[in-house]
Amino acid sequence: MKAMFPQVDFSHVDPVFPDKTSPAGAKYAYTKLAITGRAQDGLRELYHRPEKAIIVVSHSGFLRLGVTGHYFFNADYRIFDFQEPAEDDTYTLKQWESTLKGGLGWSWEKTVHIGEGLPAEFSA
Repeated sequence: MKAMFPQVDFSHVDPVFPDKTSPAGAKYAYTKLAITGRAQDGLRELYHRPEKAIIVVSHSGFLRLGVTGHYFFNADYRIFDFQEPAEDDTYTLKQWESTLKGGLGWSWEKTVHIGEGLPAEFSA
């Protein structure tokens, strides 16, 4: 990737990524534990940032199954506030009512439980 995009700073990308099968790459596996763990790491980092408003761009599947429990259709957005972290250091979000169907109204209002349907273990 570095050769194809020399203008991009890759210094913040984990050199293990995109490996998902070795012990070092286990945190990137397609499993409930790995995905929800990465989501919680991201939420923890965002919670402790000094900015009052932060825009996150990501894959809808990761946002739905790992972070929010809400569907995101292409180019739609939602607005959330952080809840106070739980005693076990779990971070959760509360969506603004004005974006229940997405800010553009393109997304489903239906929700899923975080981690729903994700495999417990990685299978190649």
